[in-house]
Amino acid sequence: MNTPQARTKAALFHDVHTGKLLRQRALIRLSAHTKEDLLLAAQQALHTAGHWQDDVAIPIRPRTLGPHQGRVLTLIGSQVSPRVWFADGQHWMAALQTLYFFTDSYERAHYLRPLLPAFANRDAFSHWLQHFSSRPFEAATIALILSRTSSMTRQLSALLAVEMDREAWIQGVSTVPLALAAQLMGRFDFQAPHEIPSN
Repeated sequence: MNTPQARTKAALFHDVHTGKLLRQRALIRLSAHTKEDLLLAAQQALHTAGHWQDDVAIPIRPRTLGPHQGRVLTLIGSQVSPRVWFADGQHWMAALQTLYFFTDSYERAHYLRPLLPAFANRDAFSHWLQHFSSRPFEAATIALILSRTSSMTRQLSALLAVEMDREAWIQGVSTVPLALAAQLMGRFDFQAPHEIPSN
């Protein structure tokens, strides 16, 4: 459920100044890593796993986070930030959420487009939409995406679906509803990747 508290967190994350401060704070907490190292590790983890579910994770060495065996936290307290947990003597951070948190849309396309399948036909693309995310796409959402996608634009539509999934994650909702999909379609309007807005 998209609660008022979740909407407030999402608004803060989308604010250019606040979002930048959150990412800076996160990098201070992850000072043992560079941003580039985190993004490359996340890309490699998703590639190795062969799927993009939220249980695919990268090892991290955070500051100020003690062992919390069995508990799932967020990197920056109660704010929108990647999930972290402690298991087998190691801290882990959700790989896809790492990319969602630290990148703009240009960077996300750079890291995620090489991981997209070929989408040989409409059924293959539909199957991917149904299964790539830990936040299920509602049937009406998938139907809308398919109705706006040709054989030449499946890769671009997949990147748009990634943006929908990211927004659902930011808003704290468990599915990708039709209203959110329609909103993002209006914003991106199937522009070429180099023209996708970055905020």
